[in-house]
Amino acid sequence: MKFPDEVEEQIEAEILRPRDSQAAGAATGVKALEQQPGLAEKYLSLLRTRANGEADLDGLVIVLDCANGAASRLAPELFVELGARAIVFHASPDGRNINAGCGSLHPEAMCRAVAQNGAQLGVAFDGDADRAIFSTATGHLVDGDGVLYLAARSLKASGRLRGGVVVGTTMTNLGLERALARDGISLVRVPVGDRYVLEEMLRRGANLGGEPSGHIIFLDDGPAGDGIATALKVAAAVSRDESLEKLVAGLTLYPQRIVNVRVAEKPPLESLPEVARLADEARGALGETGRLVLRYPGTESLAPVLVRHRVAGSGTGGGARRGRRRTLVGGHRGCHSPPHRRRNALGCRAASPAGWRKRGRSSENSTCDHRAWDTGLHRSAFLFLTRTGPRSGRHRPWLP
Repeated sequence: MKFPDEVEEQIEAEILRPRDSQAAGAATGVKALEQQPGLAEKYLSLLRTRANGEADLDGLVIVLDCANGAASRLAPELFVELGARAIVFHASPDGRNINAGCGSLHPEAMCRAVAQNGAQLGVAFDGDADRAIFSTATGHLVDGDGVLYLAARSLKASGRLRGGVVVGTTMTNLGLERALARDGISLVRVPVGDRYVLEEMLRRGANLGGEPSGHIIFLDDGPAGDGIATALKVAAAVSRDESLEKLVAGLTLYPQRIVNVRVAEKPPLESLPEVARLADEARGALGETGRLVLRYPGTESLAPVLVRHRVAGSGTGGGARRGRRRTLVGGHRGCHSPPHRRRNALGCRAASPAGWRKRGRSSENSTCDHRAWDTGLHRSAFLFLTRTGPRSGRHRPWLP
């Protein structure tokens, strides 16, 4: 369950309050944590109950990358019990190797394992297993936007999509919004963070929401993301209906990129004339089929800049590649090519983002598409960064 901000602040203040460690428990009346035997089995039993009659995984070959974390014992046990043949790796946690070159943060090995073993599905969890991303049988990544797409269509087809709406965030790909609209499903955006997704779901009475990172909330099952439960739903759909590739065939993700610019202060962006002018110029280049998002996060000293467009290279710039869009592949780098020279499912070669790291910080965990970065469109959309950056010779007083 996600607590409101004010409750989290009270908990943090209590944790950080100086106190005598020996007298702390007696003074506050808080008991020491005790391990509860049987909780893991209760959790697996709940998932088995939910899967009863819906998830016949007999014969399904699935690759599980457990990120050396919370899913290491539970996910393999569950999928094997339900009849799948599980190929498991990164499932030996030692307290230090969690997420280390593996899991949803580094899904390349999972993709390769799917292709090498002829598996029908691949799953990469994060360390605490509250999210998951997937690989098709051909080794293409499907992120949280792909999961929302197939889940929304399935729920609507069975009359269970409450309100005909899905809750996403400002980072949700524009392609998902357009794909859902074709099926008569609305997408509502909130700030980044699954807590905000949950708050909006509760406010609207929606039962499906999530983020590209793989945090998916099925509110009929519970109020928090659960990577193992999400993986079970996706595996059931693949086993019951068709390949994951076909399930997301109607989703074309638009090229998009986010750069996190570190700032020392957070004046309103509209109060900075040069930024406002160049942002307007970039929005003009993007047109009605693109979007530029400028915002400050609630706690970090950053100014994230997100740009997305329907077609890479449809903006200004004579060298732009036109008509190249990415299908199936989610917000992570491809699996089969070396860094910075990767191609997407349609063959668009990636450009190195190294030059941008000189000007701003690139967020690898957010929804990125390095494949389209060399287009004139993306250059024009980020003019306000390059023209006011430290190498331009212009003063940017809100930067350190």
